[in-house]
Amino acid sequence: MDLKFDCYFWLIFISILEVIEATMNVTYPEIGTFFLQDFFHPIVRPLDLLPNSPDSIEPTFMLYTRNNPSESDIFYYNPNNILNDHFNPGRFQPNLLTKIIVHGYIDNTMLAQWMHELKDQFLNQASYNVIVVDWQKGNLPPYTQAAANSRIVGAMIGLVIRRLCQDFHLQPDRFHIIGHSLGSHAAGYAGKFLNGELGRITGLDPAGPLFEYHPEKRIRLWHTDAKYVEAIHTDAKQLIPAIGFGMEEPCGHVDFYPNGGINQPGCEQERVLSIITDGLIEGARRLVACNHQRAVDFYIESINNLVALPIAYACESYESFLDGECSDCDDDDENGRGGKSNCAIIGTLSERLMGSKNPLKYQGKRFFMVTAKRSLFFRYQYLIEIKMSRTESREQPIEGFIKMDFIDISGVEESIIFNEKLQEFHQARNYSKVFVLEIEIGRLKAIRFQWSSDEFEMFLPPLTPISIFEEEKIQIDHIKITALSHSRFQLDPIRQIFVAKTKTIPKNTKIEFNSLESFNDQNNLDRKRRRGGRSKRKRIGRSSRLIDS
Repeated sequence: MDLKFDCYFWLIFISILEVIEATMNVTYPEIGTFFLQDFFHPIVRPLDLLPNSPDSIEPTFMLYTRNNPSESDIFYYNPNNILNDHFNPGRFQPNLLTKIIVHGYIDNTMLAQWMHELKDQFLNQASYNVIVVDWQKGNLPPYTQAAANSRIVGAMIGLVIRRLCQDFHLQPDRFHIIGHSLGSHAAGYAGKFLNGELGRITGLDPAGPLFEYHPEKRIRLWHTDAKYVEAIHTDAKQLIPAIGFGMEEPCGHVDFYPNGGINQPGCEQERVLSIITDGLIEGARRLVACNHQRAVDFYIESINNLVALPIAYACESYESFLDGECSDCDDDDENGRGGKSNCAIIGTLSERLMGSKNPLKYQGKRFFMVTAKRSLFFRYQYLIEIKMSRTESREQPIEGFIKMDFIDISGVEESIIFNEKLQEFHQARNYSKVFVLEIEIGRLKAIRFQWSSDEFEMFLPPLTPISIFEEEKIQIDHIKITALSHSRFQLDPIRQIFVAKTKTIPKNTKIEFNSLESFNDQNNLDRKRRRGGRSKRKRIGRSSRLIDS
């Protein structure tokens, strides 16, 4: 009796263990086996779930080309016939590069206008195969389940790429996946599924919660997932308490942090106005996740709608970049040969300008840039350096605000406040800051300089009672402008020095600075005229132009 009871006990116990084990892992044909505790971490991912089945997620793949830019060929995941009867193999052009677009959490092709905009920009730029992936059945709340499902989605994308490679005799490096948020990690899982042989992955603000700083690199998009991996970080705040959806941790060969990667200029206003200007659905997206969505805006604009080349510079921090400490592309390698790995290009232009370089030279660096508040975002970045001169009449620093008006050759003006907070300016020191302007350096004619101890005073009419009796003066030797981005396909900065006829500038007085070349030319011309001579000449400088006849 005891022996029989023992047998029953062990049979029941083994059955219970089998049931528990069955709930701890799941296997899907051709995709792989997933374990419940694969990515468990008590802090980063305290709740780790198994992904849902491929049949329940059922992603849709929509193929667009220039032959069918609006009506897609739709095909669905099927382990036995991935490219099923809905897919027209004649539409897929194996001689072209293929772009694959993947959305993130609580998104789909019906709601995500950006996916169609990105598709259209690609097809306007060149002839591509563009595949848009919709996995709306797997990305709904809870977020923990959607994060787990992104593993399955990535594997299914990898299977589709593998099948296309088999049927059309291609290599995986002909494919480029662009993913937003959770879609970035799905792209990473596709790259892992293909053993890192993908050509390129672009992560648009990769999702941070449950992924960032996990000790297991397999959990997230990583630079080993493709031959070239880039990430654009725009909402890198912590989810709690700052409500950030992106990832601060570098994960690619090149990691871009526009405007520091945390708070994007223009989002405060856009959250309020977008429902009016963009409609309810897009407005709600901007209201909740404007910073998170800005990576998408940047990437779409980088394809065709460029004012200036979108260059970012490697730096230790965004504050150091703004202070002008990182404004050179050059970098010496271990053999002393100069390279350009201290700057990088956002978007498809990097294929032309950086394609021949070793991407590992960029890995681990953080690349910073500044953008405009609204479209067009990529305008001209300028490093503005103010060189203070020395005077014995005053040794104490001057406190105040500096305002500069930039004037182009057609008279258009653009203004900046150099320092947002009251600042001390000491003799014989340099003060630097990076700004973004609409004026190209080749069209920059003059700078109108003004300072005041009160920011409000600078906007009052000149010679008001507030300013007429002020006797404090600031001493400026020159202003140096370095153009960090250009409309041409070049990486080297262009520098220009501006000087005024006087170095002493009273408070609330506007003084015009002109380019040193034009300033010297004008002085020479004035001297000749005083001697009774006239000159007839034309001089064209690198970044300024003077014609006199």
